[in-house]
Amino acid sequence: MNTTLNDIIKEGYDIQKGIYPDNGGGLYATFSFKDQNKYLKWAINVTKFIESNFSKDETYERFKETLFAIEKELTVKEFNKLMFILESYNSSLHNENSKSNVDKNKALIDLLIKSFSEDDMQKITSILNEGGKIEDIKPFMEKLNPNKLIEIVLEILKLNSR
Repeated sequence: MNTTLNDIIKEGYDIQKGIYPDNGGGLYATFSFKDQNKYLKWAINVTKFIESNFSKDETYERFKETLFAIEKELTVKEFNKLMFILESYNSSLHNENSKSNVDKNKALIDLLIKSFSEDDMQKITSILNEGGKIEDIKPFMEKLNPNKLIEIVLEILKLNSR
């Protein structure tokens, strides 16, 4: 399935734009979808996506309850809840990826610290912080013996495969 959570959220907001008041002459406002079939297809796809990509936790239960509430009676508030739940999945995904990148960067920095002198590390850090290029760091890499360079490259490859 090539669908991403961002695609699902974007489509949900498109569907949300098609919610309209459907007052059948009653006292209370009721709502309908402009395209009920589009919503149903989207809801099924979202459910499948969440079931296959996220564990069934309390957020999943709230998601299912909200879908059920929408089936009983569509309200803008319930649909907003559904979108907030999807956004929370999206932010939890982002946080996991950020944590993973921080861990990889820390491991790489530790490896570089072991390979270069403190003075060289300060110079490398300065070059990187100023938006330097690979060519600027090349003289430091040339200082390393070939075995150390191979060790760094292998470690970088191992970090990237996690």
